[in-house]
Amino acid sequence: SKQQFLRSFPGYTMSDGGAAVVLEAADAPGIEGMYFASQSRHWSIGTLPTGGSMFPRDPDATYFDMDGAGLAEAFMDLGPGPVFELLDRLDASIDDFDLIAMHQVAEPHLPRIAERLGVPVDRIVQTIAEHGNLASVTLPLQLRMALDSGRISEGSRVLMVGLAGGISIGLVAVTL
Repeated sequence: SKQQFLRSFPGYTMSDGGAAVVLEAADAPGIEGMYFASQSRHWSIGTLPTGGSMFPRDPDATYFDMDGAGLAEAFMDLGPGPVFELLDRLDASIDDFDLIAMHQVAEPHLPRIAERLGVPVDRIVQTIAEHGNLASVTLPLQLRMALDSGRISEGSRVLMVGLAGGISIGLVAVTL
């Protein structure tokens, strides 16, 4: 139906990829801090219901269901609190970071969500237009692109912002 198509439209931009960020022990700062939060009251706006005890092998529940507009509104509701909390813990400001790597669900929502989270959009490597929603691959891809373009290098500070349906946010501040 048209209604279901519009509800799930951001999910149609999901693509596939594989990437990893490999960490190794070092004397340098590396991971400076992390912050994770979720608001499970929003679980129904982005879910893959199959598996677990609810729908262990139900073929009708094997497709990701997402309310794109609802997901954007949930992140708007979340607000900048998590970002400010991590920055406060680090005694830092957003301007102290050379790059912000941020998960991107749909291009029209990116500027609005970034602004609401307190993240300047011009500091984000935008990948959504060319690669679609890469989910967990987005952050490693942005790091690689920023390294290849010379935008960041050893010693750069990076704030990584992971967003997920349900909703949850994960923040990691690192020095490369």
